[in-house]
Amino acid sequence: MACLGLARRLNVTDRFDGVLLVRSNATTLLKLDAKTGRINEFRLTNKEKGITAEAAFGVGALDRAVNRIEEDSANLPNAYNTNAPFSSVVAFLTEEVLASHYLESFLRTSASSNAFARLPALVHQLNLATILSPLDQFLSQQNPLPKAAEDFSIPEDIESAATANGFMALFGNWLLQHSDELVAARSWLWTLLREAGLIVQQKARYTDQALNEIYESSETGPLGYWATATLLDKMQSPLAKKFAARGLERLSAEDFRRDWTEFPLYMDRADYEAVLRLGLMVRIAEGLDRNEYGYVDGLQCRIGKDRVDLVLSTKRIADVEIATARLAAKEFRKRFGRDLQIGYG
Repeated sequence: MACLGLARRLNVTDRFDGVLLVRSNATTLLKLDAKTGRINEFRLTNKEKGITAEAAFGVGALDRAVNRIEEDSANLPNAYNTNAPFSSVVAFLTEEVLASHYLESFLRTSASSNAFARLPALVHQLNLATILSPLDQFLSQQNPLPKAAEDFSIPEDIESAATANGFMALFGNWLLQHSDELVAARSWLWTLLREAGLIVQQKARYTDQALNEIYESSETGPLGYWATATLLDKMQSPLAKKFAARGLERLSAEDFRRDWTEFPLYMDRADYEAVLRLGLMVRIAEGLDRNEYGYVDGLQCRIGKDRVDLVLSTKRIADVEIATARLAAKEFRKRFGRDLQIGYG
């Protein structure tokens, strides 16, 4: 009776093909087993949009598909870790999704093609499963499995559990264990990761000494000072301004190269050049407010073929500020291909 109702509403024709009942119209084809009612084939077509959707059904089709998948994947490593189900699944799916050509056109709208091509390798190198491993422990604590009476477990040696938030303590412990794998040992980023891990575990006894080494090191670039200042600001430390000020003093191309050696896989050449240009603009802005009195209260930028004029409006004479900003003229010519002129309006 249902098929009769559909025939009237959808304007389909019915015919028998052996044991199959075939129902069809201009856009739809449906084949049913006349004895059992099991769907054998279904096809839907939209000629205007050039779209065809088709599904076929058969006895044992699912079992055959599963067996075929198992045979094809027999030689592939099993990415699923029974002791870390959440992190292993998320890491595997992330790499697979980023490697899919279906997302390529979408992601490249906001990232360069070179950066997009490096994403799967970058995620693999970061070892996302290990990064997310604290979540497995956290979730297992929140949803413990029922245990039989004879089951027992050996307690883990997590000394920080009594002194810090459970998840943050696990995360801090992970940072301490894997900092050598993530970044170059003894670099400023390595030091920050380790100190961050100690801080969340409330074990940071020598943080001031470690951060002072970053401050005094000739290998620290502006990104290093900025990252350290950000961490200190989160800690409400007065040293944050000290690190931020030192970072603004080191904005040359050579200073940025020190940080560039830390992140060769995170930026391509175009990104690196953009960072250098932004750093140069910050250097000019810092020069125009050298004394931090806010003498410059307005600016007009006139861009010509061979030069750029910055026309200032000031509350009072700002010759020192202008002279300081002009020190960036040579670097400006190198980065933008134009001469830089700074003066009063």
